[in-house]
Amino acid sequence: MSDDTGVTKEPAATVPQADSVKGFLHDKAKLAAYAVHMLTACGGVLGLFAIMAASSGFTSRALWFLVAAVLIDAVDGTLARRFSVSVHAPAVDGALLDNLVDFVTFVVAPAVLLFYTRLVPAPLAPCLAGLIVFCSAFQFSFHGAKTADHFFTGFPSYWNLAVLYLLLLEWHPWINAAILLSLCALVFAPIKFIYPSRMEFFSRSMLLKRLVLVATAGFGVLTVLLLWYYPARHPHLMNVALLYMGLYVSLSVVRTVLDRPL
Repeated sequence: MSDDTGVTKEPAATVPQADSVKGFLHDKAKLAAYAVHMLTACGGVLGLFAIMAASSGFTSRALWFLVAAVLIDAVDGTLARRFSVSVHAPAVDGALLDNLVDFVTFVVAPAVLLFYTRLVPAPLAPCLAGLIVFCSAFQFSFHGAKTADHFFTGFPSYWNLAVLYLLLLEWHPWINAAILLSLCALVFAPIKFIYPSRMEFFSRSMLLKRLVLVATAGFGVLTVLLLWYYPARHPHLMNVALLYMGLYVSLSVVRTVLDRPL
């Protein structure tokens, strides 16, 4: 074909592009790697849905969205290492993507839920929600937030679990406020909190590591059960869940003090 100057133009080269797309679709390693990234990004969508539900008064629905986001966060790191995403999907910064999504699901969405559910005295609600976001912004940006030996430095912004359990426990608003303020302070504490899916340096004992992993999985199941029955209360299940939290904090403190594998 030619333009109005009479010069013949070659048709656009579409075949190489088509071949490139076909090559990508047939590269199973790349497909798997990008699928893991998409799974991580879905966590951010769930966080947005939780915010929408909380602002509309659907507290239980918001909590379910947050639990679903936690389930994604629990597996996407393992999947990322399994499918070598940094090798097969290098165009995406997986660590940055994970942090962005986590900030929405672990920090912003729970802070919004805290505000709308009035877990704390009404005058304190906006201040505490803002303080949670403020402290967590530093926690996420600390150079040593995750140590080289796979621990979290300071309270690892588990605000989704904190808000969820305070809702389930139905304690007095001033007690809730005191707990949340304490957790904000712990963000800056030099305590090495256990990273349940990365326990290479937590203990030399394979048995102890497996016990902690099984206990963590059990805690996840308990959380789902407690939310399933919500707003009905089940003290025995709650006591077991609180026992796990106490053990998690205690083991983290002991590991920090000893500064060596247990």
